[in-house]
Amino acid sequence: MCPSCHSLEYKWSKVSGRGVVYSFVVVRNPVHPAIREREQVPYNISLIELEEQEGLRVCSNVLNIAPEDIYVDMPVQVTFMPTVDEPNVVLPLFVPSD
Repeated sequence: MCPSCHSLEYKWSKVSGRGVVYSFVVVRNPVHPAIREREQVPYNISLIELEEQEGLRVCSNVLNIAPEDIYVDMPVQVTFMPTVDEPNVVLPLFVPSD
């Protein structure tokens, strides 16, 4: 839904994959048993604002960085990673960029 006009109509457009961290949280206490068993904490859940449009945001993770080093307005670039359980499913994740 468009936040400005509330239209449900949209069109797919290519984007650069560049953006900035708009907001984030660091999860230190895993709730889901699968995460707890793999000891994958701490991890971040980040809201990335893409450079093409103000308000165009993607919820994802920032990889290759310690949780304490993530900050709002940090520049990031998309990378794509297949999931472990479903190799045909690819996730858009982000890494720090200059």
